[in-house]
Amino acid sequence: MTEVVIPVGELTEKIIEVPIKTINASRYTSVRIIPSKVMLTVMVSLKDYAKWTSSDFEAVVDLKHWEDKHVKSLPVRIVKMPDFVQIVKIEPQNVDFFIRK
Repeated sequence: MTEVVIPVGELTEKIIEVPIKTINASRYTSVRIIPSKVMLTVMVSLKDYAKWTSSDFEAVVDLKHWEDKHVKSLPVRIVKMPDFVQIVKIEPQNVDFFIRK
């Protein structure tokens, strides 16, 4: 018989404000995203609560999505986040944008 011990910690929610980066925008003179930041609600361990900051996350919108499908708002994607952190909510999930060609 083998015994496995798995440490379990308490979890809590944390709200982190993350700037939105634009990808595939080099063809344009100017791209403005509204709002320019998203609020992430994440589930983190209580012991790591102070450890995670906005620099540990990366939110992007991809202008290729607009070029291909001509959508009126762009979905926000989280492309970088720490292991063992779960995203509960992204607010807003879509952002408006203005492009100058």
